[in-house]
Amino acid sequence: MSRDRRRPKSAPDTDTGTVRPARTFASVPRALGRLDLKLCAAVFLAAFALRVLYLGEIVHQPEFDLPAVDAGYHDYWAWGLASGEWAPPPYREDPQIQSTPYFRPPLCPYFLALIYSIFGHNYVAVRVVQMLLGSLSCVLAYVLAARLFDRGTAIVSGGFMAGYWVFIYFDSELREVVLLVFLLEALVLGLLSLRVRPGPLRALGCGVLLGLAALAKPNALLLIPVVILWLLLVNRPGACWRRGARVGTGLVVGTILTIAPAFLRNSLVAKDGVFISANGGINLYAGNNPVASGYDVRLPPPLPEFASSWEYPQVVRHVQRIEGRPMKGSEVSGWFARQALEHVRSDPGGTAALVLRKAILFWGGVEIVSERDLNAARGESALLRLLPGDFSTLLACAVVGFVFTLGRPGERRPNLAEPRAAAVASPHRADLALIVLLVGTYFVSFLPFFVTARYRAAIIPFMVVFAAYGLVRIAVGFLEGRVVTGVVALVAIVALYLGNSVDYYNVSDDGFKAAYDRAVALGKKGRPEDAITHYREALRIRPYAPKAHNNLGLLLAERGEAGEAIEHYAQALLVQPEYAEAHNNLGAEFLKQGDLDGAVVHCGEAVRLRPEFVLARKNLALALALQGRNDEAIDQYREALRVQPRDAGARYNLGILLSRQGRIEEAIREYRTALEIQPDDARTRQALDEALAQQGGIDRS
Repeated sequence: MSRDRRRPKSAPDTDTGTVRPARTFASVPRALGRLDLKLCAAVFLAAFALRVLYLGEIVHQPEFDLPAVDAGYHDYWAWGLASGEWAPPPYREDPQIQSTPYFRPPLCPYFLALIYSIFGHNYVAVRVVQMLLGSLSCVLAYVLAARLFDRGTAIVSGGFMAGYWVFIYFDSELREVVLLVFLLEALVLGLLSLRVRPGPLRALGCGVLLGLAALAKPNALLLIPVVILWLLLVNRPGACWRRGARVGTGLVVGTILTIAPAFLRNSLVAKDGVFISANGGINLYAGNNPVASGYDVRLPPPLPEFASSWEYPQVVRHVQRIEGRPMKGSEVSGWFARQALEHVRSDPGGTAALVLRKAILFWGGVEIVSERDLNAARGESALLRLLPGDFSTLLACAVVGFVFTLGRPGERRPNLAEPRAAAVASPHRADLALIVLLVGTYFVSFLPFFVTARYRAAIIPFMVVFAAYGLVRIAVGFLEGRVVTGVVALVAIVALYLGNSVDYYNVSDDGFKAAYDRAVALGKKGRPEDAITHYREALRIRPYAPKAHNNLGLLLAERGEAGEAIEHYAQALLVQPEYAEAHNNLGAEFLKQGDLDGAVVHCGEAVRLRPEFVLARKNLALALALQGRNDEAIDQYREALRVQPRDAGARYNLGILLSRQGRIEEAIREYRTALEIQPDDARTRQALDEALAQQGGIDRS
């Protein structure tokens, strides 16, 4: 008898008179039974086990504790919040996070800061926490598939999410991907529940999830009008419209309350009313300028290089020089937005072609690299190479699964949130519409900017659910004798795969970035010989890469191979004549060799290209002083100190030059300021004593 009670209800088939299982689509979420909970636990454990295995593979890699580019910016920001230590890494300018509006969305750094405040600056702990969250996202995929379809689809969805290599990779990166994937899945599940059980608390909760997603990726704010429209359309006219309006209000209130702290912080601390972050303008210009590629950040000259958030202060100063006045973060962002719109107006045809390219790249089979080469990371990992994750295959299966949902007969089932006699047509179609609107809006939101693999990762869980449904339908069709339908579906999958797996724009990485990144990490780890080997490998792949030539030149110069170092600096400048760092490094090498004219020429060119390049100004000042051009050298030191007033070495050198000119009082001021910065500097103390002796006084400070 108990077995009969567990048996699913049946419904008569109106066409044949036979009895068939009732459809698994429902107007309300199906409660998870004990078996579902056990399967969710299995999905979680499998997902976490795979991620721990990957963690064991990467923990000894040189890049493990050296987060790259914007991940490194997040790491610095998070540790500053957790510890109060705001010392930037070597060769990095202070990004002034404490006094400027948020340049990047703040959720990821604050999430990392919370972990650091508990476990310390522990790169293993932070990845374990992210992997736990990523494993929960796999469980949410199971729940979503069970809500939309059936248990079989849920099992396939959860299992595929657990083993999809792209998620395992991004769960180990200090980026917002793991947060955004989880939040968007939770948001969709919340909205599906809100549709059938409207209520202010549920609406507020969905608004909080949407607000958190916006704090991770501000593009999510575009979902607000889409979600409100969906809530209005899925209800009947009359009272339900009013109820939909109330629910929409709760959603908006929850979102505003969640993002308000970022706006208030920017307004009160930075005195700048930036809504969430100030990077929207420059990202818009990166996606719409004469040299834009559609998949990375390229700014046309004479703008300085903008490879990561670390370089943004240099970009801000460049814009301020153009405008001839100090500018707030919002003003600089607006300046770039205007430049982007002007480019769009001046070249509408090129802009349209670029938008098409972005769309194709977003849905294309190539995983576009950004901070690191994720394809190379997969190649290095014995685990990731064994796991599924071909985007073209996933997209093909998802499209077929989506078509299957469209071909399913409509249903009329009572909506339990409405009066007993009321009914809604095909309630699963409303759920389907939500996911289509969300994915479509998210995709469109990136077309004005640029696309990378990490940007599309957030919508992959929804693709997984439809792909799983399509595969389950094909398998069931074959088992039930619907061979033609199954064959047609498989042919469609193969055709879609073949059409999407072509690298139409030749954006596949050739291994250069992986070799270059490994070389950079090895150099920072104090392994110059290994770094040189990897730089040579990178240059074998791309012989004309200016950064690789420049960095290799630095390592060779440190090893005493000045001749070859100069050759690499020259190669870098041959490819990129406006490469300020290479000019400075070449000038510094000439300075060491005693070629003062060459030093002045190249350091001067570096200063011309980047007026705030402090190291170049100091090298230029030293060369000028050695030529006896003390007045010009003093001017260079003063300009360097205008940018970095707490440079004790520059103040010492400036004091020496002032002393030579008999300007003892000025020299004493510089020495004393230098000692305030570095109280234990013996040479500055001695120089101060000598200056005071010349003046006839004694320093008793």
